Formats: sequence, C-alpha cells, structure tokens
Amino acid sequence: PLKLEPEETYDLKVTFTPLEVAAYSGELWVSSNGGDPVVPQTGEGAPVGEFVDEWTQPRSNQVDIMFFIDKSCSMEDDKERLASNFTKFTDKLSAIDADYLVMVATKDNGCKNGTFITKDTAKEEISAQFRQAVDQPGGTYTEAGLMITRNAVNATGGGECNEGFMRDGSMVSFVLISDEPEQSPSGASWSENVAAIRYKAPTAYINAVVGPVPDGCATAEAGYGYNEAATATGGLMLSICDYDWGEHVSKIADLATQVI
Repeated sequence: PLKLEPEETYDLKVTFTPLEVAAYSGELWVSSNGGDPVVPQTGEGAPVGEFVDEWTQPRSNQVDIMFFIDKSCSMEDDKERLASNFTKFTDKLSAIDADYLVMVATKDNGCKNGTFITKDTAKEEISAQFRQAVDQPGGTYTEAGLMITRNAVNATGGGECNEGFMRDGSMVSFVLISDEPEQSPSGASWSENVAAIRYKAPTAYINAVVGPVPDGCATAEAGYGYNEAATATGGLMLSICDYDWGEHVSKIADLATQVI
C-alpha cells in the first residue's frame, strides 16, 4: 500500500494492449481509507508502425499454348480475325523474351495441325504457318473443344503426335474459340474434361473466346461449357462477338506468361 500525506501525489502508469485501432474507455478503482474513488481512463489503439509487403508476380520464360478453333462454317470470319491478329500475340511474347511453343488442334484426336510455331520460327513465316494450321479441316466433332483439348494433352508422350508440347517447367494454356456451346460427345461434362486436362497439366489455364453468357450475341450462342471451364481454371472469358481481337490476344499472352 502507498501512504500519502495530505496534498501529496503519486504518478501511476497504466498501460493496456488494444486489439484494434479504436477508442477505448475504462476505470481505475482505488481503495483507501480516504474514500474509494473511481478514476475514468481513456486510451486509443493506434498502429505501432507501417509495414509494406511486396510481391513480384514472376513470369515463366517457357510457355506452351494450344489453340482450338471451331471448324463450323459460321466461324470463317472469326478464324480470319484470329489469324490477322496472331502476329500481335507472338510479338507480345517475344517482347518479354518468352520461350514459346504454339500449336493448333482441330481434329477429334487432338493432334497438332502442321508443326509447332516457336520463338525460332522466322518472323516472316509465322503468320503463314498459323493460317495454314487454322485452315486445316476439323473432325467429326467440330464443336467439341474440350474433348479435342483433352485428347491433345493425352497425345504428348514420346512418339505421339504432340510430342514436345507441355515441356518440363512450361506454363501451359489453351485458347478455345467457338460460336457455339461446348458439345463434347458421349455425355462427357465440361467438369470431367477439365479434370482430365488438369490431371495432365495441373496449372493450365483454359481461355474461352466464345459467345457471352447468358445471352450470346447476334453472331454467337452463349458459350456454356467453355465459360465454366475458363472460370474453373482461372482463365479468361472473352467475347467472340468483338470485332477487334487485338486486345484479346494481348490479354491471352499476358496470362500465358504468369505463374499462378
């Protein structure tokens, strides 16, 4: 106990640990033979300092990208828009020094059309080579992009038609382009196809260039199936109804080189 003479004072330090930045109030109770005063207390929680956390989103230098293009007759104008903008896509990849490998698949078995387009492909040949690939015919299931993608990743082993795709350490992404909903046969759902694709390529993105959900547009039906696949894998959902695809290919190139 403290023994104080009349008019004598004593400074008592009171501390507290606030749980948040806010104003607090409380009471200090004193018991003495001169009465039991209650002294109001106030305090304020405040930051003790500022801390800045920074993350750098790394880019993967090695990227493998597959394009599927619906081969139905209604896709001719969309195919032309893609082909016309393809060099913008490869130019963007080259600008960040990406070691890219691009293939096109339109047949039921998922085998690549033509040869891979890579960073070593002569610049003056890139556009012609891509056009030649997208001009090749499709298979029986021209609007089954997820099935064809699934078959493509299953044909990347030694001696198979897509050997060399999905290189060790590569970021893998798929660009599926259609003006119809996804129509894989045999009742395979979009989720079953995505599960099979990601079993082989666990970090792959599926990007959908399709009719907007839920209503589509004048030239395309809503891209159901593709929309869900893009959402489930963190890919892009882009409108096939847009006339200018320059921004589309730029966004796809950006995402293809990001590490999740």
